[in-house]
Amino acid sequence: MSKYHKNRVDEYNIKQQKHKMYTEQLNVMVEKRNILYKQVKSVDKNDGTVESYVYNPRMIKVRSRFININSRIRSLKKKVKRTE
Repeated sequence: MSKYHKNRVDEYNIKQQKHKMYTEQLNVMVEKRNILYKQVKSVDKNDGTVESYVYNPRMIKVRSRFININSRIRSLKKKVKRTE
């Protein structure tokens, strides 16, 4: 086996390991997002009218976490596609 071929095989193996790692991280993030989504639905008492809006700091915190996890999921999806 030539040195070039060995390096290509090593690169392929590293790429496969990264793909597996990113896929596992993505699955964990999706599970967290689903849990947060349920929390948002349980905490949100706003039905869309102005009268029903009440400032809720807990809701703001949960929504910001939800948005943060969504952006992390988006970036992980891109990494998974790159390592396929």
